[in-house]
Amino acid sequence: MREPYLGYIVQGRKTIESRFSINRVAPYGRVAPGDVLLLKGVSSPVKAVAMVDEVLQYRVNEATLLSIRERYADEICAPADFYRDKAAASYATLMHIVHVCEIEPLNVEKHDRRGWVVVLDRDEQLSLL
Repeated sequence: MREPYLGYIVQGRKTIESRFSINRVAPYGRVAPGDVLLLKGVSSPVKAVAMVDEVLQYRVNEATLLSIRERYADEICAPADFYRDKAAASYATLMHIVHVCEIEPLNVEKHDRRGWVVVLDRDEQLSLL
């Protein structure tokens, strides 16, 4: 995640993490309530963990993008140009996150550009809390 958004999550200001994509890729169809998220900055270690409380998934078109902006702008904490940049997306996943905890920095081996990676199956996630 880019700053200042990771900081906003830790502060409790940003309560919805959103992911938009052209292709149907994770987290779309892969994240569920109760999942644990490891939150890390760009080229940084994991700095916080959180739990997914609610998941909303959309096939994106102009109307759904406008609806997402109108309903969730405060919780997403994105600047106005964010939504313009997401106009080409076909899929959106909104995750309402709770129980955010900062942790000691934790290195995770990841060498690709994916913004979202499934690290553990749901049954293995509880050991992280």
